[in-house]
Amino acid sequence: MEMGSNQNPNKKKGKKRKKHKIIIFIIEIILLLVLLAVLFLWSKYQKIEHVDNIQTEDVVNEDLGLTTQEVLKGYTNIAIFGLDNEKSGVFTSGNSDLIMIASINNDTKEVKVVSVYRDTYLNVGTSAEPYYWKANYAYNHGGPKQAVLTLNQNLDLDIADYVAVDFYAICKVIDLLGGLEINVEEGKMMEEINIYIAETAAYTGLEPHMVEHPGVQTLDGVQSTAYCRIRHDANDFRRAQRQREVLSKIVEKTKSSSIFTINKIIDAVLEDISTDLTEMQLISMAAQLLDYELAGTTGFPFELYTFDLSRKYIVAPCDLEKNVKELHAYLFGEYNYTPSNTVLELSRAIAADTGKGVGDEQSTGVSEDQYVTQEPGDVEE
Repeated sequence: MEMGSNQNPNKKKGKKRKKHKIIIFIIEIILLLVLLAVLFLWSKYQKIEHVDNIQTEDVVNEDLGLTTQEVLKGYTNIAIFGLDNEKSGVFTSGNSDLIMIASINNDTKEVKVVSVYRDTYLNVGTSAEPYYWKANYAYNHGGPKQAVLTLNQNLDLDIADYVAVDFYAICKVIDLLGGLEINVEEGKMMEEINIYIAETAAYTGLEPHMVEHPGVQTLDGVQSTAYCRIRHDANDFRRAQRQREVLSKIVEKTKSSSIFTINKIIDAVLEDISTDLTEMQLISMAAQLLDYELAGTTGFPFELYTFDLSRKYIVAPCDLEKNVKELHAYLFGEYNYTPSNTVLELSRAIAADTGKGVGDEQSTGVSEDQYVTQEPGDVEE
C-alpha cells in the first residue's frame, strides 16, 4: 500500500484561502494608513490661506530658450516672501522684506536658497509697461503675482508657486523648535536687537524678552526674528545673510525633531501662511521632507554697487546680464548660460538708469556665503 505522500486537496485549498485573506488584510491596512495620512495632510492643508493658482503663462518669461526650459524642468523653484506687515495674517500686500528663491533639484532633493536683496533695482512692472524700482516694491503694489513675475522676468526663471509668511509664523516655528543658537555680536547689533525685539513683539502680540548680553546664546522666536531684521549694522547684505543663517538653523533643527514637534509646528503656523501650492504638491513635498538637503545659500546680485537714487538707497546689479549668468551657474550648473533677450534689454536699461555696470562692482563689507559660478575642474587663467 502506497504511503499517503499527497496532501489532502481540501487542506491545500484552506491554506491558500488563509494566505489570500492575510494578503488582502495587509493590503487593506496599507490602504487605510495611506488614506489616514492623506486625510491628515488634507486637514493641515485646509488651514492654509490659499489663493487661486498663479497662471504660469502670466508670470513666466516667454523668452526663455528651449535648452533653459529643459534644464528648469529638473527643478522645482518656489518664491518665499517674508512680509513686514504691522498686522499678522495679511498676505495680499505689504513690503516683502524677505525675498528668497528656493530651488529644489527633483532628482537629488538638494535645495539651494538665494536671497534677492530687497533694494535691488529691477523691472518691477511688466514687459509691456516696465517700471524700474526696488524689488520689494513688486509685492506691495501687485501682490504675490507681481512679485513672482518680477523674479521671473529679471532672472530668467520659471517660478509659478510661492509661499508668504509673516513675523508671527516665523516666531512660532522657532519657539516650537526650542529656539536657535545664535551669536549676538557686540556693538551695533547688541545696541539694536532689543529695539527690534520690542517692535516684533508689538506686531505679533508675543511676549518680548530682551537680550541682556552679547555672545552665543539660545534666542527665542521673537529674538531670532528681530536678529533677522536688524539692518543698520551692514545695510541689507548682512541682514539677508542673517535671514539665510536663521533659515538654515530652522531646517537643521526641524530635520532632527520628532514627528510630534513637527506636527505642533504645522498646527501652530499653517493659518499664518499664504500659498498657491496645491494640496497634491504639499502632500508630495511633505512626504519627502526628510530627504531634502540644504546644499547652499547665497545672496543676489553677486556683483553690485550701492548708492542713493532719487534720495532712496538702491542696489544696482553690475550688470544684470552678468549676475543672471552667475545665478544660473549657481542654481542649475549652467556654466555657459546665455541670458534671454528680455534680460539683455533689462540689463541695458538698468545700467542706463543707474550709470553702473560691469567694472563698477564694490565690496559689500560682508563675508558672503560660498557659491560656485565656475564649472568644477575649470581653472581660471
